[in-house]
Amino acid sequence: MGLDKTVQEYTGKDNTSELLELMQVLDKDGHPKDKEQQWDVDQVINKVNKLHEVYNEVTLDDVPSQSLKSTEVWSHMLDKLDGESAVASVNRMAKAGLLSQSADNTNVLPNKLVDRLTHSDVASSPVTPAVALMALHAYEHPSRFSSEACGKVYEKKSCKSPRAPTKAPLKKSTKVNQSVVDALHKLIAGSSKNIEKTAKKLAIVVDVRGYMSTSHVWTGNPEGKGEVTGHEGAAVIVLTLTSGGTCPVVNTLAFSGTGVAEVPVTEGITLLQLVEKFKETVIGEVSVDAALNWAQEKNMETVVVITHKLDQQAISAAAQSLKQINDKNNTQMRLVLCGLGTKHLHTQRTENFLLVLGFDQRTPSIIRAYHERLF
Repeated sequence: MGLDKTVQEYTGKDNTSELLELMQVLDKDGHPKDKEQQWDVDQVINKVNKLHEVYNEVTLDDVPSQSLKSTEVWSHMLDKLDGESAVASVNRMAKAGLLSQSADNTNVLPNKLVDRLTHSDVASSPVTPAVALMALHAYEHPSRFSSEACGKVYEKKSCKSPRAPTKAPLKKSTKVNQSVVDALHKLIAGSSKNIEKTAKKLAIVVDVRGYMSTSHVWTGNPEGKGEVTGHEGAAVIVLTLTSGGTCPVVNTLAFSGTGVAEVPVTEGITLLQLVEKFKETVIGEVSVDAALNWAQEKNMETVVVITHKLDQQAISAAAQSLKQINDKNNTQMRLVLCGLGTKHLHTQRTENFLLVLGFDQRTPSIIRAYHERLF
């Protein structure tokens, strides 16, 4: 109804003083001049203070993007950001060159960011391990490309001759602040513990073959920045489904030799430690039959198989194996088949079979399905 009418409508009524004061602060933002809004640092800080006072948190969307180049704004705002904005601020600050540790230690922003990222309320916020992992990769490799992305994402820009696509040259890597990297790793582990524990007996079986450590299964944005390998993608899924190793009814295994081998996942295990365990496991071919037989012997209710790519033949064979073992034992065991790097196949779901593929909006599709209680 507009500021003036709102003031007239609510003046004198109970519990409206904070609302009116906030609206007046927001109204002082002014109007764009020559299509570009000018911001005063004190004005932005005043707005941040009022929003935090009323809502007890601030998001990056609450402040104008051009003000995020100001060290004064960041210094005042960091401890007031909500969890998701605190994670997003890593790369916003990095792009502005605000995370480099000065020789004389006069730049206090990196330490303030680390304090915010490691605060307990950030780990307990809606931030997921997957979101924190993407932020970490985008920060560590701001200009990193995968050859697959260069061949497919930029396919339309290639020259007319049918030459094989070449890998785009990498930009010079930017030195990262190790304390920020460590803080994001702590956040990955911390946020996983806050995932709701499942009550169903769950077996997670991971493909640990060599290409899982090099294949890029998840790209954070259209430019191909911040890729996640198959091992890293599988590890963040395991951390989520096991609630950081705290859920007693979930077992983690890997395809090893001609069968499966248990991978111990205990409380406090980090993503890097889990990836290392995958690499130390004796490599075995993916065998859905082996995973189902192990789960049948252990009376598991659900089996999750995580691999890189799936074709229709493998999917049909897995669904048939599940039907046969359930019919033979008169059970209702469920199978969740996850292809991290598979695209262009329709998601399939029956009473006992769920197929989830790829990543969606910076979240593995299997984690989204888990949160939606599809298994």
